[in-house]
Amino acid sequence: MSRSIFPVLSKEDLWFAAPMGDQSRDQIGMIDGFVSTFGKTYSGDPDTLIAELKADVAIQEADTLMLTIPSQLGPEVNLRLLENFATHIAPALGWQPNTEGPTTGYPID
Repeated sequence: MSRSIFPVLSKEDLWFAAPMGDQSRDQIGMIDGFVSTFGKTYSGDPDTLIAELKADVAIQEADTLMLTIPSQLGPEVNLRLLENFATHIAPALGWQPNTEGPTTGYPID
C-alpha cells in the first residue's frame, strides 16, 4: 500500500503540503503502458490524519505501508516529514519503533 502523507505541524509544512480535502483521491493512470492506481494524498494536522488513515480501508487491510514523498523537497524537509509521521501518526496506527535491536515481528492471530 502506498500513500503520500504530510503531517502539518508548522507554517513551513503548510507551505508545501496544504490540506487537500476532497480533492485528493485514488486515481487511475498509466505507467510504462500499464494501468496503475495512484493513491490518495493525505495532508493535515495529526489528529485529522489519524482519523482519515484509520478510515482508509486499503491502509487497514495492508500489511505494509510505503510513504511516498516528493524528492524535490530536499533531504532536510523529507527527513522532517518522515520524523513527523513516525512521531505523531504511526504510533496511533499501531506501529512500534524498533529501538531495542532485531525484531521478530508481530504475532499472527
